[in-house]
Amino acid sequence: MDSETMKPDIHLVKRDFEVDVQKRGVLNIFAKEPCVCGLYTYYSQKCGCFYKRVFLKCGKTKSQKTGDSILCAAGRGRKIDVKTAMVPFNCEKCRTCSKRWTGSSNEQQSKTKTTM
Repeated sequence: MDSETMKPDIHLVKRDFEVDVQKRGVLNIFAKEPCVCGLYTYYSQKCGCFYKRVFLKCGKTKSQKTGDSILCAAGRGRKIDVKTAMVPFNCEKCRTCSKRWTGSSNEQQSKTKTTM
């Protein structure tokens, strides 16, 4: 999928995933106490693979030990695929594997000249 075929309502996210995920929180209406807690998954626009997972915590539940926000009971095990945003980079696996072409055009041209 490239920028020409991308839907117009899809946003590109390059960084600040923790800020972006707060805008995209999906309310779990089936929970006893509805909230947006869960594990949100972003995908690559370039290769379509998984790119990054971000926890979103509503802040209603706090850890007794540290006082930090933790996932509510309704958000534990809840996984949400982010469909309104994509990351404009290849995933880590596609960046390091042979999926992308790494040769230079000069190498190809020199091979062509020697065989003529």
